[in-house]
Amino acid sequence: MSVHRSVVRRCQSIELRSAKVASLKQTLISQQKLFLCQMKESEAITEASFKICYLLAKHKKPFTEAELVKKCFLSAAEILFENYSNKSSILKEIGALQLSDSTCALRIEAMGENVQEQVIKAVRESPFFSIAMDEPTDIGDVAQLLVWVRYLDQSLHPKEELLCLLPLQGHTRGEDILDSICNYFETHHIPLDTLVSITTNGAPAMGLGFVINQSKSELVPNQFMSFLGFVIDSMSAMLGLLEAKIAKIKKKL
Repeated sequence: MSVHRSVVRRCQSIELRSAKVASLKQTLISQQKLFLCQMKESEAITEASFKICYLLAKHKKPFTEAELVKKCFLSAAEILFENYSNKSSILKEIGALQLSDSTCALRIEAMGENVQEQVIKAVRESPFFSIAMDEPTDIGDVAQLLVWVRYLDQSLHPKEELLCLLPLQGHTRGEDILDSICNYFETHHIPLDTLVSITTNGAPAMGLGFVINQSKSELVPNQFMSFLGFVIDSMSAMLGLLEAKIAKIKKKL
């Protein structure tokens, strides 16, 4: 009899433990579902905020109109969902939209950075690319360097995108433009050896450093060359004057 009682007690203890474990598991699952539901709601609100900010930027509307969009949503929802049982939850979700002017600015800035990263990555992976440059000034009379890029995507289809907008502080000489482009390419690890073509607006400063000046270039390797009225002899490492220039000096003397 005592053996039977001990077996019964043991079985009851096992059943209680199993029930307790099952209860704890169910509590954990409920908590996880609650957290996941809140996370999904937060992600949906953030995504909706990004979409509204994208539409405002696409249609060139001021960021302050985002709050007006939110008010329009709330006013329309009051009427459209009048007979819905979950009307209060719908209004709560709309009211949770983050659409202040500063938030819209941050959202659009984040989208712009993401687009730029995608373009830079595509240019890096392209077998070759070309750029076109222009140098306008903004409303503050600050020179800006606009750079467009044409490249091949993964399907080898040509694409054109705005690569960057670089402010030119101070001088706008050819070397300043060249330094700005080279620094940008170096910072974003864009290989220059795949750059096959450069187009400018024709200004002399835009071509300096990018376009070869035929009249000042020696396209055929030569050990003797004249430059700025001097003769350069690479064999003897000597620098001299041209005969015509020597004769002109003697004539003046």
